[in-house]
Amino acid sequence: MTFKDNGDGTATLAGTATGGGGQYAISVMATNEAGTTSQPFQLVVNQAPKLSGPSATTYTVGTAGAAQVFTQSGGYPVATLSTTSTLPGGVTFTPGSNGSATIAGTPTAGSGGVYPITITGDNGIPPATSFPFTLTVREAPSLSGPSTGAFVVGTAGATSIFTVGGYPAPT
Repeated sequence: MTFKDNGDGTATLAGTATGGGGQYAISVMATNEAGTTSQPFQLVVNQAPKLSGPSATTYTVGTAGAAQVFTQSGGYPVATLSTTSTLPGGVTFTPGSNGSATIAGTPTAGSGGVYPITITGDNGIPPATSFPFTLTVREAPSLSGPSTGAFVVGTAGATSIFTVGGYPAPT
């Protein structure tokens, strides 16, 4: 940005802002033979948001997962963070008012698996930004099926199928 005295009692503030967005306090001064005066000026530089945080983590069913914090690492004004991605039962996405958000909670039974999550940051200055995050939920194996079965010697037979659950898939 440049400030130019036009030589005719006017001045121009112009240019392409570089660096970071934000508010910048400037003091504009005018001087002549009779004295000097100044006026405060607030320059606002808007910038599309940028996000930072971990790219992945692993939780375990029944155990509280540590909060994963995502923050706005650039941009102005402060962005609102959101997600429309599916989260495992017992885990929540909570946006903050300061350009941050957390993913935390205790995954519920049956929620084992891999959850690709996209976090979006939008502050009204295009483009909105997205940040990929993968949450893996481990779940202890489970086994269901009959507790007994009967066979006759010399005769082909079959019994019910056993069902195995958990993540990663047990063997």
